[in-house]
Amino acid sequence: MIFVTGGTGLVGSHVLLKLAKKGENLKALKRTNSSLEICKNVFSFYNADALFDKINWVEGDVNDIPSLTQGMQGCEKLIHCAAIVSFYSSDADLLKKVNIEGTANVMNVALASDVKKVGFVSSIATLGRNSTLGMVDEECQFKTTKLDSNYALSKYYAEQEVWRASNEGLDVVIVNPSVILGPGDWTKGSSQIFQKIYKGLKKEGFNKQQASPLIEKRLKISKVLKKASKDWDGGYAMAGLLGHGDAFVLRDPSAIRPAYYYKDDEVVVVASERPVIQTVFNTSFDEIKELEAGHSIIIKKSGKTSVVPILEKRERKACSFERIYFSRGSDKEIYLERKKLGQLLFPKILKAIKSDLKNTVFSYIPNTAETSFFGLVHEAQKYISSQAIVKLLEEKQEISKENLEKLFSLKPRIEKVAIKDAKLRTFIADDANRDELVAHVYDITYGSIKETDTLVIIDDSIVRGTTLQKSILKILDRLNPKKILVVSSAPQIRYPDCYGIDMAKMEDFIAFRAAIALLKSEGKENIIKETYKDCLEELKLPSTKMKNKVLKIYAGYTDEDISNQISKILKEKEIKTQVKVIFQTVESLHVACPKNLGDWYFTGDYPTPGGNKVVNQSFVNYFEGTKKRAY
Repeated sequence: MIFVTGGTGLVGSHVLLKLAKKGENLKALKRTNSSLEICKNVFSFYNADALFDKINWVEGDVNDIPSLTQGMQGCEKLIHCAAIVSFYSSDADLLKKVNIEGTANVMNVALASDVKKVGFVSSIATLGRNSTLGMVDEECQFKTTKLDSNYALSKYYAEQEVWRASNEGLDVVIVNPSVILGPGDWTKGSSQIFQKIYKGLKKEGFNKQQASPLIEKRLKISKVLKKASKDWDGGYAMAGLLGHGDAFVLRDPSAIRPAYYYKDDEVVVVASERPVIQTVFNTSFDEIKELEAGHSIIIKKSGKTSVVPILEKRERKACSFERIYFSRGSDKEIYLERKKLGQLLFPKILKAIKSDLKNTVFSYIPNTAETSFFGLVHEAQKYISSQAIVKLLEEKQEISKENLEKLFSLKPRIEKVAIKDAKLRTFIADDANRDELVAHVYDITYGSIKETDTLVIIDDSIVRGTTLQKSILKILDRLNPKKILVVSSAPQIRYPDCYGIDMAKMEDFIAFRAAIALLKSEGKENIIKETYKDCLEELKLPSTKMKNKVLKIYAGYTDEDISNQISKILKEKEIKTQVKVIFQTVESLHVACPKNLGDWYFTGDYPTPGGNKVVNQSFVNYFEGTKKRAY
């Protein structure tokens, strides 16, 4: 059973509706003089009139202890929505009485009852408001100013009562909504904006029936987006659909997240990947456009489409890891880029095998590395052909047919040495199940390798190293090669991401663990402590002024130093074969992906202030042993 306060208001009514649709048993508090009209309207709007009748209404008040006690009897959960919203100075005492004292009463009764979990609807007004802080978020400390309304103060002190209850044993969740719009009563709360628009149109001589299409017509989505997004931080391609039929997609000003669109006389479609649109609509590569950074494509109800600038463009930092791993390799540009990544690795591999291609076998793991593998093999074949031409030119005597056939029969040796279950993806598996999963992902192709061979395995990226360490290297070792050379088409992933996939814990990255191991082995723990202190100090600054202080961890080491240490970490005692790891360079990455220069994973060069905040917080979490996200 769930007990809801404020069920007669806009928010509470929608909460009750949501819970009722889930089949929850509900009790709701209702003041004697309160009307159920808003709640009925909400249920009716969503064609859920029958569910309204199942609510058990309890007459009472947040300042009436007996009614609260009665309401919470038999309830394990409580959602506290009841509050007064007013910005009139004359209502200061009422706000204090209902919002602060009322919340205290609700929490006290909850503590004394069987309630196990509490949800409290607070307000964005409780977040700290300081012009020097830049973007305001949940971490901004609340400090009273002349700008604070009595309503903001009342909700802030109400939150303190909830936190107090949390300290006394209640499991609480607090949400901080901003402007709330919705059906119920268009004459109250933030929804009054529509009433005001209508009043303006009424003065122009339009009735209600005439006003609705005019409101739709005059609504400037671009203006709304400009106001709403001016302080946003991060990478996004955000889509929205308005109730009357207009729609939009807005891309971040650094073009971090991908967004492509196609339009004709019948359809407008936006997607994060181009090949999807090509396949579904049978369109050519050139017909699909990339949505520019900071721009929005706006689709009106009528079908009229426009692409308009919303935010000022920043330096393009489209995510390069999208090209290496996340995106479909079927995209024309991505396919060529991934091949190029493999080609650019060949000189480093050739050096590592001392040009002994005769006793070298090339393969790839996982399936997403296949395209880079093609590029690598292509470059190997190109090298072999060039060497054959050189040898021909150097020969003084007549070349026999037998020697020519022998010379031109030389090809890179390619084998399928490991087979992956295509249904299993370890990269996106949760932490608790990943280690168990990786042990069962791959199987081995026996007889594919000789004991005199160097086995070159190309991977698209080495992030955690877990799959390599727990599974791949162990099964490849059974083939008894002379040496295993693991090659990553991506550079060393050293820093957390906060714009795409959730990779926010420093200790997850094998490159980071390698750097820490080197520092400790050389007695440089002071650098780790200094970095921690620097990060703490940096986190006190406004996010716009923060810098990445974790760079210091890697500063004393070359890429080769880190790679060699990673090799040591990966090679467990039971692995007999020599193991060496080679990574792509950042310079080569930029050559292969010239339009996608977002390389923060590898360099720590974040395109937005929020990135620097995340990396500093992530290091603090690591140092303190806190197992939580940095954002």
